[in-house]
Amino acid sequence: LGKADDESDVGMILLSLKRPLGLVSIAVVAASVITLVLEHPSAEHAAYLYGLGNSDFVASLTKSIGAQPEPNNALSLPTWMVHWSSLIEWLVAMRLVWDLAQRTGNSAWKGLTWGMVPLHTSGLCACTYHFFYNHPNVAALQTLQASTTFLGNVFLMIATWRIAVRN
Repeated sequence: LGKADDESDVGMILLSLKRPLGLVSIAVVAASVITLVLEHPSAEHAAYLYGLGNSDFVASLTKSIGAQPEPNNALSLPTWMVHWSSLIEWLVAMRLVWDLAQRTGNSAWKGLTWGMVPLHTSGLCACTYHFFYNHPNVAALQTLQASTTFLGNVFLMIATWRIAVRN
């Protein structure tokens, strides 16, 4: 590939970012950066937004609507943002790879998108498991997550091999 091909690829990526799905991906990345700045993972865990959620007002409001307090293993808001943004970003990546396959006419790239599906399923399993606070009744999701991660990795390996052979 020459320099002109590289420039047209960059142009296609920039054009994709101007579409609604591209704008969503930019918003997700921005939210992730803000979350990282507010609560850095290497720092000791502190109350999100300086304990705003633990205020007496929020506690009384929660109690008045009959909500139960979250268990100790509940995920923080920044952690949920990372989980959900990863799922959204993965869908965006799948779409970009599919678009690349259509633009280049190389259907092997579509195989890469299909190989990404089990890994997205794995992420959905993780989020569902955490949504139910890792309850033993949904522990089978851990096995399903591990299985879909393994299958996804194998499928991605095969897909990347097919792309390499075609190129």
